[in-house]
Parts: sequence; C-alpha cells; structure tokens
Amino acid sequence: MEAGKTPEKIAENEYLMKCVMRIIITARDKLAAGHAATLGRIVAILGAVSKNPSNPNFNQYTFESVSALIRFVVPAVPASLSAFEQSLLPALTYIIQEDIDQFVPYAFQIVSQLLELNHGQIPDFYQNFLAGVLQPAPWQQKGSVPGLVRLIRAYLDKDTGHLLQTKRIETVFGIIQLRLIPSKLNDGWAFELLNGTVSNVPLPSMQQYLRDLVMSLLNRLRTSRTDKFVVGLVHWICYTASLETGSYTPDTIPDVINGIQAQLWGSILKDVMLPVMAKIPPQNKRVVIVGLTRILFRGQATVSLQNGQPWPMAFDALLQLFGSQVHDPAKDDDPDAGITSIDYEEQTAGYQVAYSKLAASEVARPDPVEYAGDPKEYLMAELARAVTRTGSGVWRGLIERCQHPAAGAFLQEYAAAGHPI
Repeated sequence: MEAGKTPEKIAENEYLMKCVMRIIITARDKLAAGHAATLGRIVAILGAVSKNPSNPNFNQYTFESVSALIRFVVPAVPASLSAFEQSLLPALTYIIQEDIDQFVPYAFQIVSQLLELNHGQIPDFYQNFLAGVLQPAPWQQKGSVPGLVRLIRAYLDKDTGHLLQTKRIETVFGIIQLRLIPSKLNDGWAFELLNGTVSNVPLPSMQQYLRDLVMSLLNRLRTSRTDKFVVGLVHWICYTASLETGSYTPDTIPDVINGIQAQLWGSILKDVMLPVMAKIPPQNKRVVIVGLTRILFRGQATVSLQNGQPWPMAFDALLQLFGSQVHDPAKDDDPDAGITSIDYEEQTAGYQVAYSKLAASEVARPDPVEYAGDPKEYLMAELARAVTRTGSGVWRGLIERCQHPAAGAFLQEYAAAGHPI
C-alpha cells in the first residue's frame, strides 16, 4: 500500500487494508507492545488518501483499523490513550477543518471514542472540537449527525460541568429543538441527547429548560406525528422516570406537561403513549417497563388523574409488555438500522456522504435500570411499597378496573409471592 505513488493507487488496495483490519481485530491486545508503529503507518496512509478520497471501502477499512487499535490497546495499556490522542487528533482536526466530506463522519466517531475512554479531567484540546461541533455547519451534512450526537453525548457524560458553566448547554438544547426534533430522519438522535442531558444534568440545573424542550416535543406531535417519534418520546419519558439520580422523579415530565396545559398529561398518556406500546423495540422495553412502573406506583400525577381511566389502561399496557420479547442488555441490537427516511431539506441538499458506522468504535452502554433486577419482581416490589405507603384499597380498586386478563393473573401471582392485597 505504501508503494502507491498517488492517493488513488493507494486506495486501490482495499483488500490489503481489509487484511490489516482483520489482523488487528484478531490479534486484539496482543498488538499493544508494537501498536505505535502500526498506528503511525496507518495514519500516514490516511494522510495520503485524504488528498483525494476515491474508494469508500478502503476508507471504511482504514478507519476501522484505527478504531480497532484504540478499542483493544487502550484498555490493555491505559497510558497509551495520550499517545493515540497525540497521533490522531491533529489528523482528525485537519479532516474536519478542511471538510473532507467522505472522512468527516469517521473523524467525529474516532474523536468520540477517544473522549469516551478518558477518565478524570478532560484534556483542554477537546474543547476545540466542542466549539466546532456546536456550530451550524457540521449539522448540515446528514452523514455527520450520528457522530456529532455521539460526541456531544460523550461531553455530557465526561464534562457536564463545563457545558453548564459556559452556557454551551443552551446551544445543545438549541440543536435538539431546531435541528433534531423537527427532522423525521434525525428525531431519534434528539432523544439520544435528551437521555444524555437528564442522565448528567441535575434537575435543579435542568428545570429552567424543561418547559421549552417539552413544548418543542409537543409541537412536533401536533404538526408531524409519526410512530417512530412517539416511541422515542415514550422511551424518554420512561427513561427520565426511571432515574435514581439527579433529583428526577416519575412526576418530573408529567408535571411539566400539566404546567403547559392543565390535565394534559392524562391525554398524552392515554391517547399518545399507550397506542404505541406494542411498537416499543425490544432493546427499549426494559427501560419502558421500569419507568412506567414508577410512573404508575410512585407518580402522583398519574394516580390522581380525575377520571382515573388512564391508570388501568396503562397498567394493562405494562402487563402486555411482559408478554413480548424484552431485550437482554448484553446483546445490543444495531441502534441505527432504521436510518432510511430522508427529510425534504436533505433531499434537496445535493450529494451528501451517508453515515458509515465504525463497528469497532461502538461500546455498549451500561444498563440504566440495572438496579431494578428482574422487571416482574421489580413491579411486584413497587406495588408492595405502594401498599405499605397508602394501603391496599386504592391499588386493588385500580387493578380490578383493568380489562386485560393479565391483570387478574398478576394479582394471583402477586398473592402467591406472599403479598396479599
């Protein structure tokens, strides 16, 4: 490959680069001792072909090779992270600043991968990337959006304090409201960032922004509702309700919705959320089950609904989630498999490079509801705690109003577990 005289000649060697990638993935941490020389040669090849990218397969294998080296070497030799940063960040900065469009989506993913591996104080040079990704221009290339979202999520996970102190969190919310929520292609990424914000920004700091964020979501419901968007909304509301940190409660989002319009939460639950419960993808069901359980048994906004009708309907829907496949967090599905639709804005934007995910850079996130253990046992425990707090009468009455046969079976199972009601 290095014998090629031009970028085009180098890029003709896609099978050789694929072989390099396979060797790295097979050898894994056994390359740790000599990884610097391997990385240097790959970066040099990358620099050469960046002058005129001509072979998408070669590009993919090259960046996968870099990503795989990071994935397997850094955990084995944590001190190597700084060397990877010193070798790669100048080249990645050049790619982004020069807008080498075929490489930019990869560059954002590699920067995200490096940032995610940092622990403790974040090196200052990452702030240069943050300033760039918060500008409007990078978001106009549809292939870059997933990488940009991942990078901002990494900043949220690693350095929320800086985002809050510099008020850059407001720019993040602007991107969510103006760029992602209105887009049928990218609305799923809006919920990824919303999950990241509630995971990392405590409610006292988040409270001033929640109303506007929820208003943007409700406006999208009113103007351009899709099942995909509603499923994302259900997951986010349940995700927020499931949090045991940050001072969030199962009533946080329902209270914001009711603050926009009195009793609106009951309508959102009954007419918007419940009809799509059967469409919740397996990888999201565990969070939805735990979050909805907390909404029903801890949330006053739901129990106190004036006509009481949504609570039995929601409990029916909750029990039916147990009757379908619940995702095992150890076996992550591809979260990007549904990126197929194109917004009108992007249809008319001319040629744009599509998003190509670097498989080697992907790391499974921790289960956000690991504390709950088995979801059915968690449901029974929450009911038992609710009975202890307020007595059994109100809960038995609500459950007996459920229409689905699973409600009666649940009461029998609950009693058999030693919890009479």
